[in-house]
Amino acid sequence: MKYEKENLNICIENAKQCLISRQQKIVMNNNTYLTWPLFFYDNADQSFDVDVCTSALGVITLSKFDLDNYDSIKSSVNRSINTLISIRNENGSWPSNISLISKEELFMEGVISDTCFALGALLNVGFLSNNPKIDSFTNLKTGERLDNLDDRIEYVYESVKWLLSNRVNQNQGWQYTGIGYLENTEDKDALPAYTTPTANALIILSQIIEVVKELSPNHPMVNEINNAIYISVGWFCDIQSNHNGDYGFGIKRGERSRIGNTSRVIFALCVTPDTNRHDIIEKSLYKAIRWIIKEYKPNKLQFSDVGEDFDQLIIEKESGIVKNAYRRSIYHETFVEAHLIDSLRLYYHSKYNKKNNYVLRIKIYNTISKALDYLINHQSHTGLNDGAVSSRRTTANEKYTMYSTSNFICTLMDLCDDDTLLSKVKHCTIRNVLLFGGSLFFIISSIIIAILFESLNFWVTVPIGIVFSVIANFLSEKLL
Repeated sequence: MKYEKENLNICIENAKQCLISRQQKIVMNNNTYLTWPLFFYDNADQSFDVDVCTSALGVITLSKFDLDNYDSIKSSVNRSINTLISIRNENGSWPSNISLISKEELFMEGVISDTCFALGALLNVGFLSNNPKIDSFTNLKTGERLDNLDDRIEYVYESVKWLLSNRVNQNQGWQYTGIGYLENTEDKDALPAYTTPTANALIILSQIIEVVKELSPNHPMVNEINNAIYISVGWFCDIQSNHNGDYGFGIKRGERSRIGNTSRVIFALCVTPDTNRHDIIEKSLYKAIRWIIKEYKPNKLQFSDVGEDFDQLIIEKESGIVKNAYRRSIYHETFVEAHLIDSLRLYYHSKYNKKNNYVLRIKIYNTISKALDYLINHQSHTGLNDGAVSSRRTTANEKYTMYSTSNFICTLMDLCDDDTLLSKVKHCTIRNVLLFGGSLFFIISSIIIAILFESLNFWVTVPIGIVFSVIANFLSEKLL
């Protein structure tokens, strides 16, 4: 069967080899930087751009493997982490991407999601740990080393402070970029918050607080993050109940619900630490899960259904004087299937999934199976892109992306580690065939019995057949 672990592991290994082969090495001033391109071109010229999102995803993906048994991968992860450390803005944020041969006085505005991804990469290699997975944390430009755990905690705190100080909509959520270049920063309360960056911020803050509470429970960021999580969770639940009545989530308040945005919000709500909002989170998740299962139709989703665009401010200075300022357009795609599977898997095991609804469980298995089919069917098995996974981008040379391949690996690895859920997903196709056939058999048998034995009422035997079908459904879900 295609869902057997060994088959999924072959898919993972092929994607990993593709990802490793696409690493880009940039040598500047005797320092070696390592990054990944956004797109897997067949023929790419040498680039000196570091893409923060792809570099972070590369680290997050490769760090899921046992680095101690893969020295070359461990070295790559180490260089990629040091690359990320080297390009962080002084205010604690990360831009979307930056050129290593740019003017020294080129400033690129911090981007919320990219900052979250970079922090996620640091956490994945044990940055906030006494025993990190890699050997050193070094700013290649300045030579500064972060060997001391307390220094690394403060390093993360600087980024946390930047995130928390750049909220909008009365501190309820985030826009795509920071607010530092508003003409009047008080206007931030009137700005709309967007679901994707807010969900990404909520996810990383939840991960950080869980680690910091163990290392330094009295650190001021614990309370600061707790308060931010409480407020943002309330915002999500509020815009859902006052949305368009379908209980999904759109790009922002009042916009049509979309699969990718809803998946990301479900993920964020599932990983939030315990708060006094447990009941409303439970209700919100239940409604969102039901909506996403009903609406997910992979072959009907277009690129316009999964993309969001925003502008990033770039400032060029000379001798401290601003010479040029402009905004660069950035288009972000949510890789729907990976996020959908991750969100359903998290909800399946979540403390917020208390209803233990039998019908909903079956629908979760079937939806994951449908998304998994789409993922596997969109992995390339030929040429330079062997192992890569295609996105929904329509431009030919943008078909295979770093994030689609990276998300594919992470999602499949997590699913393979989840024996209970994978077993249910693996058997759901067989179950559907057996259950449909069994139900049909019971109903037809009931009709035949009613006809042969005229003393039996047709309207009595058919319901009996349906009851037996329901019992068979329930037993098969437990046994398979």
